[in-house]
Amino acid sequence: MPSWLATVTPETPFDRCKVLANSVYYPGCELDGAPFEAYGGFTYSFVYVDYFVEREWVTSEIPKIAGYTPIFIKDVSKQDLAPNPCIRLERKGSDFYDWRPNRTMADLVRSAISNINSKVTPYCIWTVLERRSTVNPGHGPERFSLLYIFGEGVATYESIFNGNRICPSAIVLNRADTGFGRNWTIFEQRDSIFERVVKANPAGLPRYLFTFGYGPPEHENGRIGFEGKEFYWENYTRNIPDRGYLHIWESDAHR
Repeated sequence: MPSWLATVTPETPFDRCKVLANSVYYPGCELDGAPFEAYGGFTYSFVYVDYFVEREWVTSEIPKIAGYTPIFIKDVSKQDLAPNPCIRLERKGSDFYDWRPNRTMADLVRSAISNINSKVTPYCIWTVLERRSTVNPGHGPERFSLLYIFGEGVATYESIFNGNRICPSAIVLNRADTGFGRNWTIFEQRDSIFERVVKANPAGLPRYLFTFGYGPPEHENGRIGFEGKEFYWENYTRNIPDRGYLHIWESDAHR
C-alpha cells in the first residue's frame, strides 16, 4: 500500500497526482465491484467514470461494497481534479458507432448527447475504503481509493490524465456498450477516438488493458464488428494470463 493511502484521513486534502497515478481507469462502469476483487492489490486506486449514474445512488452504494467501510466520502472540484488545459483531439465520423455516410457531424453529436443523463449535475466524489477488521485479510487490500466521476469516458481521460501528464496502470474495457448501453463510440475499436487519446498522453501508455469482447484477428477472441470495425488497439496485442475476470493485454511499450 502506498504511504499516502495508509495515512489518509477525512481531513487529508485531495491530491490528484497520488490518486490518479498507477490507477485503474474504468469508463462506463456504473458501480461494477468486480475489479476491486480482481485487481485490488495490483492497484490501490480506482477511477470510475459514467455519464448516466446519479450521485445519490453512488453514495448510497459505496457503503455496500462487500467487506469494506468508507473512511470518508467527499466532493472533489473540477479545479482540484483537472486544472490544466489539454489538446482536444479531433473527432471523426467513424468514431461514432452509428456513423453512416449520409449523417452529418452535427447529427452524430446530437445523437451522442442524447445518451447523457441530462437531469444530473456533473459531480466528482472521492472515497477511501478500509477493510473491516472482521474480514479475512485475503478478501482484499487493507485500503483502496475510489474516485467516481460523472463524465464521458474519452473526454474525462483527456482532461485528467493527458491534461495532468499522468498515466494510469490499466484501462478496463468492459461494460460501455453501444445502443442500450448508451455509449456513443466503441472503446475497443481500432483507431478509435479513445485509442488515439490514450496514445496522445505525454505521460505514455498504460501497461495493461483489461477487456471483454476484444482481440486482434489472429487471437481466438478476435472479431470484426459491423462495417468492418476491428476490436483491438495496435499497441495491445499480447495476451497474458488473466485473473479469471477479464482478458489482460500488455502494452508493447512495457515488454
